[in-house]
Amino acid sequence: MARSCRFMRWSVLLPVLIGLAALMTIGGCRSVESSVRSQVLAALDSAGLDGVDLEDVAYRDVELRGSAGLEPDVISAVGGLAATRSVTYEGTGAANALPEPTTTVAPAPAATVNVIGSFDANSISMSGSVPDEAVREAVISAARAAYGDANVVDELTVDGAPPSSELSAAAADLAGLMSVFADSLTAGGFRLNDTLLSVTGDAPSPDAAAAVESAIGSLGGVVGQADLTVPVAVSIDVTGVVEDGAIALSGSVPDEPTRAMLVSAAETGYGPNNVADELTVDGVAATAELTGAAGDLAGIIRLLPTAFDTGAVSLQDTRFSIRGTATSLDASSELEAALDVLSNVAVRMDITAPAGEAAVGEIGALLATRTITFESGSAVITAEGLAVLDEVVPVLDAAFAADADLTIEIGGHTDSQGSEAVNLELSRTRAEAVRDYLVDNDIPGDGLVPVGYGETRPVADDLTSQGRQQNRRIEFTVMEG
Repeated sequence: MARSCRFMRWSVLLPVLIGLAALMTIGGCRSVESSVRSQVLAALDSAGLDGVDLEDVAYRDVELRGSAGLEPDVISAVGGLAATRSVTYEGTGAANALPEPTTTVAPAPAATVNVIGSFDANSISMSGSVPDEAVREAVISAARAAYGDANVVDELTVDGAPPSSELSAAAADLAGLMSVFADSLTAGGFRLNDTLLSVTGDAPSPDAAAAVESAIGSLGGVVGQADLTVPVAVSIDVTGVVEDGAIALSGSVPDEPTRAMLVSAAETGYGPNNVADELTVDGVAATAELTGAAGDLAGIIRLLPTAFDTGAVSLQDTRFSIRGTATSLDASSELEAALDVLSNVAVRMDITAPAGEAAVGEIGALLATRTITFESGSAVITAEGLAVLDEVVPVLDAAFAADADLTIEIGGHTDSQGSEAVNLELSRTRAEAVRDYLVDNDIPGDGLVPVGYGETRPVADDLTSQGRQQNRRIEFTVMEG
């Protein structure tokens, strides 16, 4: 019984073991085939053989199908794999069959404009491309008209594509700007890209920049923009008002050194406490021309305290003006002499002496050629003398109208012939006779002071008849208040 049972156990176990072995073999085969399939597909993909199909994989044997013309490439790509044992390729169609020829019509090139230009005050150069010869000729001809034939560098190329109406209009706009560039910009550049235009440059003035911007803004064929540089204007505009022994400075100067120079000149003449500094500084360095003009103004300001009573001085760039009343005739002459030698400015002056000084100066000029004469040895004015006084009356009338507090001395003088006492009395009575005549002609008597000097103040040699005639005279002098 024991042997029978042992035999039965092996007879039952053996089939089980065989089945397990078969299952393991099938599983291993499937694993190999999966790996082969993956490697074959990867090789086809790497070789760019997208049109080849993997039909079957039996363990390491591979069957493929595709165009007959691809067979060499397939065998080369797959047959060399270590994973494959055999490769079977089924080609379809003729091996040398070629694809049907196709005809491709290239689209016509699109027309474009791409012009780049640079210029200075005398010349212009252009590069880039334009659609056709007509566009190139339009732009270059306009440049030559604006800058001259010899001053245009033409490096434009022609694409040979007919331009659209929009591009033709844009090119025409660019051509129209050539004269504007030449007239209004000292340097710069531009770029026209189809219908987009950009301009950069240096304009000599705000008006020139405005002219360029206006021209670009009025164009109809392009969308334009300008980026222009305008130099900062450098100027002087200073006024100094003189009154009551003080001066007030106002206006604008380019820089701090100019302001300091003018204020220092004013303080030198009037003292720091009598100077009002209301000048503003633009913050731009003064040019040599304006520095020279400011120096001239400073020099005149230093003279004003002794020469100028009331009035104003002004400097606008290199134009200098002065108006007002001088402290005296001599001061007026000295001031005018100083103004005559200024070299950096154009001078305009309107300087008057004080009313009394001006009057006696005018009378003195009259009496240098005419004489108020008297009958010999008396204070009776001759007809010729009265005629001279008739010319003096309107001068004094104007002086007293301008200054009611004016006081003028009428000085009588004689030669040295005769007694000194007699001469002194004669000079006094002659001065009084002149005053009386003037008062009779509506000159204020309170403002006329007759004084006799006799023979004490000769102006010429009393030993000659001509000298004695000059010494016998009437003089008018302003008396200090």
